[in-house]
Amino acid sequence: MVECEYCGKPLKAIGHQRTNGRSFSGNSGNDWKTRKYHKKCYKEVKERENIMAMLADLKQAKYQG
Repeated sequence: MVECEYCGKPLKAIGHQRTNGRSFSGNSGNDWKTRKYHKKCYKEVKERENIMAMLADLKQAKYQG
């Protein structure tokens, strides 16, 4: 089983292995081949990326002004 790159915990398949999950014809529930994060972890990673980008913009504006 693949682990989340953010928290290190195992990723569960979105398909039939999760509560109320469905089997998808294309991947038979093995969607973690392309996933790297849990939904919550993905949101945290993106939030950190946005904060770092804003800080970089502020730093650049400070040196230009």
